Amino acid sequence: MGGGREAAERRRWRRRRNCARLFASWQLYLPVVLMTLGLEWSADGAALFGRHQDPPSPSPWGKGLDRNADDRRLFTDVVLLAAADSSIDGDGDGASRSNNYYDPQSDPLYRIAFGSCSHQSKPTTVWHHVLNFAPQMFIWLGDNIYGDYKQPARVAGPKRNVGPWKVHPRFLPAPMQLMQEMYDLQKSHPMYSRVREQAKVIGTWDDHDYGLNDAGKEFEWKQESQKLMLDFLDEPINSPRRNQEGVYAAYDYGPPGKRVKVILTDTRYHRESPSSDSDLLGEEQWQWLERELNHSTANVHIIGSSVQVIPNLTAVLQPFGQVEGWARFPASRSRLFRILKDSNLPGIFFISGDVHFADMNRYDCALQYPLYEFTASGLTQSVEEMVPPLLQPVLRLLGLLVPGPLRIRRPYGKQNFGTIEINWDDDPISIHFKVHRDTGETVLSHQILLTELQSPPGTAEDSAKGARRGSDQGRGSKSSEAGKFCVTETDLSWFARHRFFFAVVVVLTALAALAIGACYAVFAGVWMLLHTTCPCERMKVD
Repeated sequence: MGGGREAAERRRWRRRRNCARLFASWQLYLPVVLMTLGLEWSADGAALFGRHQDPPSPSPWGKGLDRNADDRRLFTDVVLLAAADSSIDGDGDGASRSNNYYDPQSDPLYRIAFGSCSHQSKPTTVWHHVLNFAPQMFIWLGDNIYGDYKQPARVAGPKRNVGPWKVHPRFLPAPMQLMQEMYDLQKSHPMYSRVREQAKVIGTWDDHDYGLNDAGKEFEWKQESQKLMLDFLDEPINSPRRNQEGVYAAYDYGPPGKRVKVILTDTRYHRESPSSDSDLLGEEQWQWLERELNHSTANVHIIGSSVQVIPNLTAVLQPFGQVEGWARFPASRSRLFRILKDSNLPGIFFISGDVHFADMNRYDCALQYPLYEFTASGLTQSVEEMVPPLLQPVLRLLGLLVPGPLRIRRPYGKQNFGTIEINWDDDPISIHFKVHRDTGETVLSHQILLTELQSPPGTAEDSAKGARRGSDQGRGSKSSEAGKFCVTETDLSWFARHRFFFAVVVVLTALAALAIGACYAVFAGVWMLLHTTCPCERMKVD
């Protein structure tokens, strides 16, 4: 049996190789492939697959990466690359298609793309549309690769790994050598290579590229993993990030008056186990964050977090599970808001990833002005891919029933990436946030004025009193705008907080009733066929 399956796998691999040979003979695409991938053409056409020429390995770790997935992704990427060659220069909104001469000290930063959750072996069209946006900067927000291995779910048995009764972890860490291969595969993506040529790429990590799902400071390979991630980002050898514990960093771009500060936090290296008083960043990172804010002269402050800061999905998804986020670390989130408030800086907002859907939230009771968070997740991973296409509308409906009192837009559950456009020439200056699906179409959009992200006139003490007064009013009355965006998930009534649970129970009950009804109909039909006298037999009796 095993030999037959292996032979079938080899036949499928040979068909893919032959298909690659046929594709390589298409002279229109050949120069693009050679120029971009830097390959030397060989007579058998196998150069298209580079190091992926070996037949697939049957083991999840085995002899390396999943060869089937890698070959499929590379073949798709070559097609997209050839299409991009004829469309990138002609598409878009007139922005410059090359930022190789962007000077971060003298040129203002006005076009930023960001994203997260990108599996290195999955085909995607997202990078083509990132190129069409022509960003000056691209920001990775974590899960830049998927370096751990997700075992099949086992609810029962000695190797059960799902539910509160599990005895084995479902995720296993990958060897560092294999993670290096995964980073190399991600970095060699033809379309992503063009993004690196066009824009400055910076980023932080989350759990899957850190090395293990939901891991924190206890992860034993975090130092080796940090080196791999910084190599992936082309971090200079003399960068402070290579000598510190954690990948947090801050960058300043643009001239005075049009300056943008990007702060990337590390929510993994020093993360403790979640509890009410657990620490998420570590004391050294907290002090660094305060220094960066206290010495900032920027007009816009972008704070990147691999997990969501404002929403509290865990509070509204119980008892189905817990979602990573700052809300599971209440003391750390309160400290973060206090530091931001004490800095009294303008133009602060968050960008985040992790959750496999796009989201936009606003919270009015943290600073002296509204605090926004824009989530883009993921580049290849999406929550709607968890179920078959037939059930995706049901999942979408259930998603709308998840309470989100701080949301300003409905979430989007398919592949996506985010963009930020800072319009420095507008009066007043405006910031436009968009989420694009994998076809480039805009699915979520929100625009704010920079004057909205500034402390009100008066002393810091008066502003603090006003913020406290707005918070009190917001929790007491939901009619005002401030009150609407001060009521968090934990402030909702018990029924409102658990309405998703009741909706799931109703849907599961309905599906069970349909299944039982279908079984009963089939059983009744069979019974009638077996116990009904045939008309011809009745004629014989008569």
